[in-house]
Amino acid sequence: MMLHYLQVPFKVLEAAETSPSRRLGGHLFTQHVGDGTWDYFDVGAMRFPNTPFMKRTFSLADELDVKRIPYAMKASNTFTHYNGRQVQGVSALSGDPYGVARYVDPDNRIPNAPLPEAVHRSVSDALGVPGSSPSARLRPLDLFTGDNFDLDLAFQQLYGSFDKYTMRTWLQEYYPSWTVAVINWCERIDRSRGWYDRALVETVLEYLAFSWPRESTPSFDGKWYCFWRILFLARSHVLIVATR
Repeated sequence: MMLHYLQVPFKVLEAAETSPSRRLGGHLFTQHVGDGTWDYFDVGAMRFPNTPFMKRTFSLADELDVKRIPYAMKASNTFTHYNGRQVQGVSALSGDPYGVARYVDPDNRIPNAPLPEAVHRSVSDALGVPGSSPSARLRPLDLFTGDNFDLDLAFQQLYGSFDKYTMRTWLQEYYPSWTVAVINWCERIDRSRGWYDRALVETVLEYLAFSWPRESTPSFDGKWYCFWRILFLARSHVLIVATR
């Protein structure tokens, strides 16, 4: 649909109509678990952030008169469960509510490793996430938050200056005192195993797509939405290839 919208020639190599009982694939799917209005579970790309990187997606949805529904990420009574402990409410997530630090012997901790509650802040500082600590060194996201912002130039500088790094090697260079053990520890707390082995640029592009670092505008409010018709009617598997 997007290729057709952009007038890009393409060929359909594989297509199969499927029913809810025989689904071959696809990226959007909603599993109903009851008869209530909100008794469903989203599988796949169930929400979209209104950022400049999603401009074409939102423009296409508007042209098709697809209803937008604000997506609630969390509420005051949202609960999380980890390490056998359940925590309810956003305010209760400060510090180390799941007792991760208890699993590390105080006398045998990794030297220079940040405490669990400081890991995300340290990683954000290294990337230059808005609101992080200032740095004399250029960081990837600094390219997208400056006063004289130019998107094309920012991308050129991003690839020119940072394409040689993985997330792991960038952290090693940004924090010279961090050993492999420290970075592995941060990876476990911040993401999951293997996450820091991918390209630094890939991590930055993902951040830009889902958390645009500049101020919101009326056109791009930075909020997340569901597309009602797409969310509930996508039930087919199609493999296509662009021919241009």
